[in-house]
Amino acid sequence: RVDTNFAGIPLFNSMVARANESRAHVTVLMNSDIMLFDDFIHVLRKVINDYEDWFIAGARWDIDTLPDVSRMTAKKARRVLMRYVRQFGSLHTYGGIDLWAWNTKGPPIFQNNMPHFIYGRGKYDNWLTHEAIAASRRTVIDVSEACTLVHLKHDYHLVSSRKMDKVLSGLAANRTNESQLKSVQKRSFWNQGKGSKFELYINNYLAMTHGTY
Repeated sequence: RVDTNFAGIPLFNSMVARANESRAHVTVLMNSDIMLFDDFIHVLRKVINDYEDWFIAGARWDIDTLPDVSRMTAKKARRVLMRYVRQFGSLHTYGGIDLWAWNTKGPPIFQNNMPHFIYGRGKYDNWLTHEAIAASRRTVIDVSEACTLVHLKHDYHLVSSRKMDKVLSGLAANRTNESQLKSVQKRSFWNQGKGSKFELYINNYLAMTHGTY
């Protein structure tokens, strides 16, 4: 079970805590819309062989479309897709990190307690990576260019704003006029500009007031 906020959105600190409960030698935490290829396994094996206690962070390659590889063998399809992404995709900036991995039985990743970041609302990815570096307990490795982590452009129709609209309407029923409520209800929950989302402000505040970020 992962803890959530009042709107049912997962809390990132709870996700990390659950990941740390793993009994596997290696823990991998990544966003669910990321495609992995076998170069990640090769990098992981090298890191395990070269370092005792380590922490991996990786940004994704953004791409709008992918070629049809349905008639190819799995080996050829992987090769074609990786080459296509490297040629036509763009490496995401350091502002967005989509994958972390670490040896489970090593020292704590960071020194401070992680605040209750709202998942998918920014800052927690930079905070976690920064705190891992600042703690100096593990070798921190950026694998963004060594691994082909692919993010295919998509919409967010599966993440409806109805639940959040209902929650906000209930909270504001006694102190918000009808026109303001309609304005809130017209906003998409995930795929609109983050500047207007209160969750982003919460994560920004938590990042600035906790740890060394």
